[in-house]
Amino acid sequence: MKATFPHFWLHTMAIKANAISAAMKLGLELGLGFESASLGELSQALAIGAPGDRIVFDSPSKRRSEIRLSLEKGIFFNIDNFQELERVTEEVNTGKYTKVNVGLRINPQVGLGTIKEMSTSGDFSKFGFGYIQYHDEILKAYQERPWLNGIHVHVGSQGCPMDLTLRGIRRIIDVVGEINKQRGSQQIKFIDIGGGFPVNFDDERDDSDSVPSWEDYAKNLKHLCPELFTGEYRVLTEFGRRTNAKPGFFVSTVEYNKNAGGRNIAVIHAGADYCVRTVYMPTKWAIRVSVLGKDGSLKQGEKVKQDIAGPCCFAADIIAHERPLPFVEAGDYIIAHDTGAYYYSAYSYYNLRQPPGVYAFEEADKPEDIKFIVWMKPKTVEDTLAFFA
Repeated sequence: MKATFPHFWLHTMAIKANAISAAMKLGLELGLGFESASLGELSQALAIGAPGDRIVFDSPSKRRSEIRLSLEKGIFFNIDNFQELERVTEEVNTGKYTKVNVGLRINPQVGLGTIKEMSTSGDFSKFGFGYIQYHDEILKAYQERPWLNGIHVHVGSQGCPMDLTLRGIRRIIDVVGEINKQRGSQQIKFIDIGGGFPVNFDDERDDSDSVPSWEDYAKNLKHLCPELFTGEYRVLTEFGRRTNAKPGFFVSTVEYNKNAGGRNIAVIHAGADYCVRTVYMPTKWAIRVSVLGKDGSLKQGEKVKQDIAGPCCFAADIIAHERPLPFVEAGDYIIAHDTGAYYYSAYSYYNLRQPPGVYAFEEADKPEDIKFIVWMKPKTVEDTLAFFA
């Protein structure tokens, strides 16, 4: 990712995709910044040592205290609505802040992707200022506030095709041109083009026929939006899923297998607690699963349709529906692939379940040479009870 885009771009990792401090520290070492959407995420970025100019704050419900903290730290700060704009204006007008990196989040209103719940650029969105609805008011806000020096756009996440993302960014760059023209100089210093770059969940490849590569994205973006590649603007990205999903997987023991109503069911220890989006939107957030035998080897044999069911106490707790797999038995293992983003970070304590341990490792020529690092210790029942104490 870093090699594909210009060196003056700042790539921030969406913390909501993977908030584990060890992962974030690794990202910081690799030159990443962090996009935060809550006080907790913002605090996590500061706690692992990220400087303010490598943090973006995007919460749509910022308290006054959070606004002051962001301004004090010189954090890239995106305003979501007119009432928030007034709050920030009051703070900036006190003259207490030396590093003001503030812009408006604009909804380009270019349409929705295939997963409407993940799309933020339709006529309606809970985020930002609608481009069509508030075009003149947006320009006026910048004209009246010369300290507004940034702009933000994000058309959505998984399910948004590249052309939709590109059209959204192009529309915002056109707004930047209007803002600079009315100022008579370059008012906009940074352009945050968001994230939302999709992941190939179909197989092990990073990209596929339907999911573009970094190179394809950069090539098309440079063709349509050359202004981002000149060095005139500080360009920020907010990729979370694409940088975290594929390196992660989880493994669970199969506790039981049974047949109900003619359907084979394997019961494992991860379901709605760990795979919230998959359980509630199984067709849109389907995940690949593999079966290992009791000895840990990839299981072979004739494939039969089976459900992989989680441990939580409601009927919809199934992470794979009628999936063709080698017959799964008690004591086997299920691997769920591409779960490095939005799985552990979205863990639910429903049924007072315990978050599992998280381990990092690097590949080695011999299996016995692989070294594991504990990133998160498995939580105990006592830890869970303490959460509700």
